[in-house]
Order: sequence, then structure tokens, then C-alpha cells
Amino acid sequence: MDLFPYDHEQRVFEQSGIENYVPLLSLWSNSAFAFVYYADEMEKANLDPESIKTWTDMDEFLEKLKAYVDKNPQFSYVLDTGWDAWIWGDCIPIPWAQSLNGGSTLAQRDLYTGKIRWDDMTKNPYVVVFEKLKEYYDKGYLPKNFWTRQWEPDFEAGFIAKKSLLCYHGPWIWDKVIQANPDAKLGGFLLPASNEGLIALGAPSFITGEAIYAAHKDKPIFEEIKKAFIWWTSPEIIKQISESLGRIPTMDLKAVGAPNIDKVYYKEVMKPLLSGELGANIKFDMDRWPSYISKYRTEGKPPVFEDDANITLYSDYFTGKITLEDFMKALQKRFDENYIKSN
Repeated sequence: MDLFPYDHEQRVFEQSGIENYVPLLSLWSNSAFAFVYYADEMEKANLDPESIKTWTDMDEFLEKLKAYVDKNPQFSYVLDTGWDAWIWGDCIPIPWAQSLNGGSTLAQRDLYTGKIRWDDMTKNPYVVVFEKLKEYYDKGYLPKNFWTRQWEPDFEAGFIAKKSLLCYHGPWIWDKVIQANPDAKLGGFLLPASNEGLIALGAPSFITGEAIYAAHKDKPIFEEIKKAFIWWTSPEIIKQISESLGRIPTMDLKAVGAPNIDKVYYKEVMKPLLSGELGANIKFDMDRWPSYISKYRTEGKPPVFEDDANITLYSDYFTGKITLEDFMKALQKRFDENYIKSN
């Protein structure tokens, strides 16, 4: 446990309210979602995605990209996407709010503890996110009725087939594209940094990690399971896994040396920031995402955002049937029904 830069027990308590409890080891830093693009086509379009440092840059870039897509019928979308409750409930609102200066990941916790109302249009960090997304939808940058597109069979399959040139995605899309087309020329860039120079990176939580099932405890095989667990979580093996999968370990690996990660995603997205290439004052925000704080949610109740039941809200908002304030009032109602406010 001394090899980790954080206290597992404290982390679990902060998120769940359970004391003296370590359900698993968080061995990996979460990866950052990023904009992924086909570099060869961007070159043909005379566009330089790497020059995007601000949201003004992003707006101008998407306008030019749409003009290129409109002239080339083999491409169907400008900023490709589909529906996934986790993506649209966590992976877009949380880091985009930070990037658009709506509020840091720490400030966003106030929504999940009741200190800020979801329908407070001046304080809710996600208001600026959905204003920007509606702007992009109305300009035709996002697929029409994107909430009807399935994440993998529609969106991912289309991007892999090069029906679109740009998407916002996690690291796994890189491997999927390369696996389908080893000669694919991919590039990527992170969200613009906030005014504080921060880019949200989901930090390790007690939700995912390495564990031993309690059901094995009283079985003769348990001693062998413990040996396997200790081997699997050792610095030597963590280094090998890191190099194989391109994951960034949270464990101190000084004893065995830093991993040599050769994955395209790591080199294109993570390394430039970690090495200071994007600026010495720009860094990842390693705070836990606010939605992971589960101790205020009533057992058995769905979360406010990360729920397929919200598809209707997204549909109504993006098609103009309801206002953004109506959208946030509906989320406040979900919070009132499903959460216990903190003291």
C-alpha cells in the first residue's frame, strides 16, 4: 500500500461513506477522453487540429471541417457521436464543464450533494456545456438525432469505416481503428485547458480495480489465489501490463523503472501533456469525478445523469421542444427523488 500516492481507505470513505473499507486496489490512472481524427484527411482539408488550444479555435475549426465534409459525400458527420448513458452522463458533461470554465470537478460535486440546484442556471456547471452542444447541434456539427444512434454498431463502426473524420472518444477507439486498418493515420488532441490550466482526467476510484472475491476466502484454493493476486499487482507485472495496454499506473514503479509505453493513443494524447509539451502550466485535474460520490444516492435509485431514461430529455432539448432550463428542472426532479442532500 505504501507504493500508492493516495490512501485507499480515505478515497473509499470520501465516495461511499464507508469507513475502514478497501474493496479493491486502484492500479491505473483513468485515461482522458480526447478528440480523435484521421490525420491524412485533415491534411487534405488543409486543417490543423493540433492548433486548437481554445474553444474559439474549436468553433472555427468545426466550421471549416463542416465545409469540407459537405463537399465530400463519402463523409456523413462532422463531429461524430452516438448514444451511451455513461458517455453523455459523465464523460462529456464533467470534463467539458471544466474546460468551458463552468466549474472544476471539485465544484461539480455540489450538484450531487444538493449544495447547488440543478436548475440554478447561473451556478450549475453543466449549463455552459449544453449551451455549447446545442450550438453545435443547430449548426449541423453533431449527427441529427444522435441519441438514436447506438454507440458501437452505429457510431464506432461508422468512424472505423471512415464515414466521419472526427469524434470525441476514450482510448479504446484507437485500438479498434488500428485493428481494423493497421495503416490508419490517427491523431488526437485534448479539450482546451480551463482558465486554471486544468484538463479533467478521471482519477482512480473504488468503482474499478483489482480484487479477490470473498467467496473464495474459505476454500482450499484461497492461498493460491492470494499468491496470484500479489503477483498480478506487483510492480514487475504492472510495468508489463502498462506497456502492453498503454495504461498509466498509479503505483510507484521506481524499483523496476518507468514503463516504455508505445501505444498511439498514449503518444498522441497523454504524453504531450505529461511531458510538458502543451505548456508547463497545463496539467491533468486528478480529482474524482463528482458522479462517483455514491454515498448521497438512495440505494437502488438511478443517478441523475447516467441513465438511459434521459434519452427523452436529450431528444426534447436538442430538437427545441423544451428549453435548457426545462432540461435542468427535470434533472433537479430526478435529484430530489433519488438523492439525500448532504449536511
